Amino acid sequence: MVMPTQAEKNRAAAEAEKLKAPPGPTRLYVGSLHFNINEQMIKAIFEPFGTVESVQMIYDSETGRSKGYGFLQFKDADAARQAMDQMNGFELAGRPMKVGPVTERGDSSSYSFLDDEEYEKGGVELNSTARAALMAKLSQGHSAGVCCQCESVSAKKYRVQTRGRLYLHTFCV
Repeated sequence: MVMPTQAEKNRAAAEAEKLKAPPGPTRLYVGSLHFNINEQMIKAIFEPFGTVESVQMIYDSETGRSKGYGFLQFKDADAARQAMDQMNGFELAGRPMKVGPVTERGDSSSYSFLDDEEYEKGGVELNSTARAALMAKLSQGHSAGVCCQCESVSAKKYRVQTRGRLYLHTFCV
């Protein structure tokens, strides 16, 4: 008689646990929040739906001010689903909240079309034909002779280089 190895037993137990797990997300995105809303407030708002394990608000690193969105983790998928259904669109501090499931992205670098070297340089190198086509397209975005900043009619087009990239803008003389 052939006996399963310990590794096979572990895999079978892991598969059985996956089948027991309730379907649905337990981590939610909460967005379109007023900038004065903090973690404690979000937890108090969502706690009636079920146990909230964690709340993570996203803050601007320079100013320390909330960016107006965050994430919360429920213990139970049913509670998360109920909170998502009832709180999406709920008006809080004059703004309708956006509540939705979080899809795990995994390694974010695999989703970029730029490789590490191109990302560090700040963009993609263009040949002369592609650069000319891009400049023509950018110039169409601004009305000829109208300033980008003050919309004055007496303006000229200038090429502006920012962080190694070349842009065509229209500014006052």
